[in-house]
Amino acid sequence: QKDDIDYGKFVKLSKKLAKQDPDNVRFSTDAAIIDKLGRELVSRQETAVAELIKNGYDADATQVDLIFKNAEDPGGTLVVEDDGHGMTRQQLIDGFMRLSSRDKVREPVSPKYERQRVGEKGIGRFATQRLGQKLIITTQTEDTPHALRVTIDWGKFEGGRDLEEITNEIEEIPEGRSRGHGTTLQIQDLRDGWTEATMQ
Repeated sequence: QKDDIDYGKFVKLSKKLAKQDPDNVRFSTDAAIIDKLGRELVSRQETAVAELIKNGYDADATQVDLIFKNAEDPGGTLVVEDDGHGMTRQQLIDGFMRLSSRDKVREPVSPKYERQRVGEKGIGRFATQRLGQKLIITTQTEDTPHALRVTIDWGKFEGGRDLEEITNEIEEIPEGRSRGHGTTLQIQDLRDGWTEATMQ
């Protein structure tokens, strides 16, 4: 009867009920898998950035901008902004927020320019985790007046916690993005410093 529903409690309750099933067992996922996969799949920071640029290409972007802010030492910010087709709420949930998504297998070419997709399947989210402690995704499609923003604190994904119980806020931004459709990744608290030699 509350106005605000605590969906997290539903998730915890469903997991507890599943454990009471006497005839079946299920795999569970420790939240630390995010950090483990991030380090193992994307070992170098340059590889991580290259993967994010590839994702912009796969999204039919004609331009991908990299903006480094106070990034000479760890703790800075990297903004990756593209003018691709952006993501709907469902695409964001079923694609970016789903581990081992098969979107690029089901759709091997991009919808607008019919580009053969070059990004590694599912590596983009781990690339952002490899680069920084916090990620803010802002994405907007051409036919929507608002953008969606998701904030992810990778520090929450620590050992001993169930992956499904960690929430990441999603909200609509009425004013949308300054460049219209596309996706902006703001990666905060960078784990490494970036020199001119590293950026070349």
